[in-house]
Amino acid sequence: MDKLFSLQSLDHFVLTTAQPNEMEAFYSKLGFEVRKDGARYEILAPAFKINLHIKGHELEPKAVLAEPGTGDFCIEISTDKSLQKIEEELRIQGLNVVSCPVERHGRRGTMTSIYLRDPDKNLVELALYPRSSNKSCRRFWEKTEPGT
Repeated sequence: MDKLFSLQSLDHFVLTTAQPNEMEAFYSKLGFEVRKDGARYEILAPAFKINLHIKGHELEPKAVLAEPGTGDFCIEISTDKSLQKIEEELRIQGLNVVSCPVERHGRRGTMTSIYLRDPDKNLVELALYPRSSNKSCRRFWEKTEPGT
């Protein structure tokens, strides 16, 4: 049987919210561009977007259980800062950080993640993969030997 199609990438997903202004502020602090488009807010990332639907005014068709706080997703990030520094800055900004950096397994292998809760209590994972292409750069967990 021939394949009907090829999978490409995630385009968008939907979160239902009861507090769109608070959600807009939260995702803006994480670096997303947020814009209002009709009855929903669009939270824009470089390769995907999150649509916010207002509880009781969701666009059809919708998920069977379209409730605030039912989302659980991971966003890959890149940075030159340590995740400990990022965690500290997120806490200073008043964001609800629920875990310090922990090792997890993602689509591309081992990654280090920080977990947050957005204003609707969705679980938001920020994940950083190690830089494997730069062999000359030591990682913070590698011990240096004298003379190296």
